[in-house]
Amino acid sequence: MNSARIALLAAAAALALPSCDGSRQAVGTATSIIVLTTDSVWAAIGDSVMTALEPRVYTVRSERTFEVTQISPSNPDWQELREFRQVLAIGAPEDAWVEPILARANAQAGGGQPQVVTTRDVWARNQQVTAIAVPAAGADDAALGQVGRVGEVIDSLFRIYVVQRMYTSGPDTALSRALRETHGFAMLLPNVYSPLERTGDVLLFQNNTTVGGDLARSVLVTWRDEVAAPSLEAALTWRDSVGGQLYNPPQHTLRDSVSATRLTIAGGDGIEIQGAWEGTDPAWPMGGFFITRMVTCQQQNRTYLLDTWLYAPGPRRSKYEYMIQLQTILGTFECA
Repeated sequence: MNSARIALLAAAAALALPSCDGSRQAVGTATSIIVLTTDSVWAAIGDSVMTALEPRVYTVRSERTFEVTQISPSNPDWQELREFRQVLAIGAPEDAWVEPILARANAQAGGGQPQVVTTRDVWARNQQVTAIAVPAAGADDAALGQVGRVGEVIDSLFRIYVVQRMYTSGPDTALSRALRETHGFAMLLPNVYSPLERTGDVLLFQNNTTVGGDLARSVLVTWRDEVAAPSLEAALTWRDSVGGQLYNPPQHTLRDSVSATRLTIAGGDGIEIQGAWEGTDPAWPMGGFFITRMVTCQQQNRTYLLDTWLYAPGPRRSKYEYMIQLQTILGTFECA
């Protein structure tokens, strides 16, 4: 790993402020993973670890879900980097960078078998820590057999973190009940989403809460009183007709960037489409990604368009968290 990047990360960790109980607050983002392991182990399994921990998703471009930085415990900077929010340690149970994790988790050494352990707040507060404890002999092969599982564990824990963070303001259960009683469907939005349009058969909500720069998230629900077969072209045409009129900025989809997945829901079926959108005003160039669902509700004789989009400019800003947020909101939709 580039030594300049390690020095920059170490400097950031050194600036972490102690909490009220004297311990440091974890630094970095939840999508930045510090891997503590020896250079020899990393040389043997590093490519496999990065494949497992940095899968690609397409937002407005192909991007990593997480960003991995490895540092050897022989490097003095590891004392600072171990205080990052997301840490993975690989080594023997008695190693100084693994033993505190097992102790915190009250985990016993695996009797010579590789062991995956997760716990929190080992070296800093608000920290998620995972360890692959392996025997000193054959550590490379033993760790290699666990990296796929570790990738799944870290992603699963990250998704839990994202949903908890999204609903920090509380779920708007009153709105969900009102939608069911008034419009015949339910959806559970966080309280921070404000209504922009709630007339007739169009409901539009937006979250303009910003952290570290421009950030906007939008959720729209509209419907037609007919059961129409969900398809990619029908969903995108419907989306463009709505987005060109109601969205700020007005937008249209970029058809060469879309992917589609079939859905099965209670009372009907549907399709989910992900892709990129672009603002239609040349004087105001903007863009972002969207997730759209077109679903049928047979008992209501309705077809719904559920559309979400994100505006979060900047190539270095991870959009994976917001993709999970919007998919989670869409997943709360229920026909009456």
